[in-house]
Amino acid sequence: EALKRLSDQTKKQLEENQHTNKELQSTNRELNDLKKSYNKLNDNYIVIKEKNEELLQMVDSSSSYEDLIETLSMKVQNLETQVHELTLTNADLESSQELMEELDSSQRQEIDSYKKEIEKLEVNYNEKRNEVISLNQLLNETKQTNEKQKKYIESLKEEISKHENILTSQNENIINQQQTIRQ
Repeated sequence: EALKRLSDQTKKQLEENQHTNKELQSTNRELNDLKKSYNKLNDNYIVIKEKNEELLQMVDSSSSYEDLIETLSMKVQNLETQVHELTLTNADLESSQELMEELDSSQRQEIDSYKKEIEKLEVNYNEKRNEVISLNQLLNETKQTNEKQKKYIESLKEEISKHENILTSQNENIINQQQTIRQ
């Protein structure tokens, strides 16, 4: 009987231990779930803390943004001034371009006029050159003719001289014969 009680008590203790073990396992699961929730909350806390720091930095840099906005506003004003000046310069350039186009047109007309004058002068030059060539040919022909005439005259002079010599000789012979007859 004591053994039976001890056996019953051990069974009861064993059942209680099993029940307690089940409760501990359940509590352990809940604890693990709580740890996971804690870790998630801790991660969220870290993220929120980082975002908060970023927001604080943004708030600190907002004064820098105000400076940046002021600087950019000044740059915009400067750019507007430059755009205005460039617009004026562009207008000046357009009027200069119109003037250049007028001058260019005038110069083209002058160039065309000069080209026509040059063409006339070239035609005149070619005509004069042809005249000079013709005159040179005529001069050469005349020189040749003169040379021929000189040679002919020289030959005539020689002929005349021969004939004069012959005549003189005949004259002398006649005179000699006359003198011989007179004697």
